[in-house]
Amino acid sequence: MKKMIMLCLLVWATGTWADTDLHYNQVHLQSQQTESVSNDTMHVTLGTHAEQRDPASLARKINEDMEWALAKAKQVKGVKVSTGSYQTWPITNKKVTTGWRGQQSLELESKDTGSLARLAGELQDRLQIKSMNFTVSDDKRMAVENRLIEAALNAFIKPSDRFSFPSGHTAAAFMVAVLVSAWYPAMAPLVFSVALAIGASRVLLGVHYPSDIGAGAVLGSSCALLALMLQSLPA
Repeated sequence: MKKMIMLCLLVWATGTWADTDLHYNQVHLQSQQTESVSNDTMHVTLGTHAEQRDPASLARKINEDMEWALAKAKQVKGVKVSTGSYQTWPITNKKVTTGWRGQQSLELESKDTGSLARLAGELQDRLQIKSMNFTVSDDKRMAVENRLIEAALNAFIKPSDRFSFPSGHTAAAFMVAVLVSAWYPAMAPLVFSVALAIGASRVLLGVHYPSDIGAGAVLGSSCALLALMLQSLPA
């Protein structure tokens, strides 16, 4: 048996607006990823029931069956064991209580389906199987969800090509920063801050390594300085 785990990741970017009731300047991006996941956990529910003349005898009989089953289950490694509620009700005949009937369940869970199946077969000597099903364990589900989240995020971050060295965005940003600083020195702190932010954003987006950013900054700055030197040469 298999289950399909689907993850829809919604990312939104909003502009700045004065009134929060307004809904313009918004961009909604959605990425959907799916993966088929095989069930890896087996669940078995067994139960015991009995009829006795008095409640004490009934409780003793059911407790004997449950203690026997628990002792056997605890001998099998990797099997989680839990007991359900103990229920009793009277048996009446013409409004007269003639006896008592009771039942209790035993819950078994394991990733080792072979061992659990053999255990369930042995327990049927004194208990009855009430249900059996298979599910995806929490740790496997979490691992798949983490992979889907990463895949969904990567859908928004696709490099323009496989050549990341150097960073073209960073090179252009630093080239502009150097030229603007040369012509308008008062703007140097602003334009270089913007250039640094552009370079850092490329790393945060996962499309460049820090070395790509450094090389881009050197390349862009060198090109700008070379252009300024050529401009200053006499005609």
